[in-house]
Amino acid sequence: MRRIAPLLAVALVAGAADSFAPATLVSGRLTDPALGECSGVVASRAHPGVLWAHNDSGNAAELFAIGADGTTLARYAIAADNVDWEDIAIDAAGIYLADVGNNRRDRHQVQVLRVDEPDPALPSTGPLPVRTTLRLAWPDQPADCEALLVADPFGYLIDKRLDGLPGLWRFRLDRAEVQTLERVATLPINAPVTGADLSPDGRRLAVCHPLGLHVFALPPGDLATTVATARHDYLGWLDPRQEACCFVPGGVLAISESRTIRWLSDQRLAAGGGEFPAPTRIDLHRAPVAHALDGELTEWAALHALPLSAVDSPGAARVWAAWSPAGIVVAGEVTGTIPDVEGLPWYAGDTTEVFLGDDSPRRPPEYGPGDDRCYLAVQPNGSMQLKWPRRAGAPDGAHCAGRLIDGGYRFEAFVPASVPLAPDSAIRFAVSVLARSPRRNWYLPLANDAGVWLSPLNWAVARLKP
Repeated sequence: MRRIAPLLAVALVAGAADSFAPATLVSGRLTDPALGECSGVVASRAHPGVLWAHNDSGNAAELFAIGADGTTLARYAIAADNVDWEDIAIDAAGIYLADVGNNRRDRHQVQVLRVDEPDPALPSTGPLPVRTTLRLAWPDQPADCEALLVADPFGYLIDKRLDGLPGLWRFRLDRAEVQTLERVATLPINAPVTGADLSPDGRRLAVCHPLGLHVFALPPGDLATTVATARHDYLGWLDPRQEACCFVPGGVLAISESRTIRWLSDQRLAAGGGEFPAPTRIDLHRAPVAHALDGELTEWAALHALPLSAVDSPGAARVWAAWSPAGIVVAGEVTGTIPDVEGLPWYAGDTTEVFLGDDSPRRPPEYGPGDDRCYLAVQPNGSMQLKWPRRAGAPDGAHCAGRLIDGGYRFEAFVPASVPLAPDSAIRFAVSVLARSPRRNWYLPLANDAGVWLSPLNWAVARLKP
């Protein structure tokens, strides 16, 4: 393999969590089949012990009253459409439903609906009417979003970013016309935010994501100017389906789409979290000096393929990896029949993701500055290209090659390193071979059931062997 100019951030140092200390107490479970994709939860301020929850897109427009153990107490239809409800908030004026989900980032305008809070002790007399529709426009590129909070006279959204820090976006609660969202702060959270809540006194902000929960202690003043530097406690656990959180007396509840309800006491938050599950460990062997990066896989037959696992994938996949002082080579072959999506061949788009990162014991609990990833994009005609989401273009020396085969494709890709790689070093490493959807893929490591990008602390630890 030819020498490549090292540019990609790859950090080398051994050490990883070898045990798991439970960070939360599982206090309940959603049992109602109708509440199968809970994406928002908030505690009632008028009815002690009652939580309000709703489903994600693809479900009926309904509001559920539930207990802290997950038992359904009441159920109300809403006179609206559930386009993509992602979070819920509450104040004296009523309940706010955030119809702001935007996975494809193609909704330039989203909305927040306000309804009166019902009394869960009384029977429903018909769909709850929408009292206010707050129409919100993203100022530039549409963003995905799953978190809402309200603090009269403002409402706030927190965008969901897979790379970079999330933004806090502000809008007014008393405007009938379309409002352009105003970015007012950046939160120090390196993970995709999936839910948020403001305490009734406005002095604490809870923000959840697949790697746990942050609780900010807000000083007096404007939320927009205080949150970015506010002291915050972090409690970590690993749940790729973590969706929502809310303050309750004495702590915070967090709900997952897996139906799990977690209880986090204020004392546990202040004490800090436990360690994460130990990552999958693999060996990466050195690539032959004469290796040809041509997209053919004859050289890989003598090496062991990576231990991939599948998520609802009807095809088959094999992936190999090796290292040189200049970087990492990943090769793979994907076969099988998968239906076309939107008129394109199933392989068209970002089909493979490669992740490299820091294995320092002092790394942050979410994404750190030494973590990076790239995509292999396969075009409808079979041509291939490497793309870096965090960069304007691919680093010097990045290269890929491959071709279509019956029922799939094969590829090789070289990912440059920013520091020379050496035997017996360790890096965080993961690869995911996608089949058009993160829910239909083959991936390493084995422990993450929703795509490796969600859980940097659970990336495999790769030991570099001679």
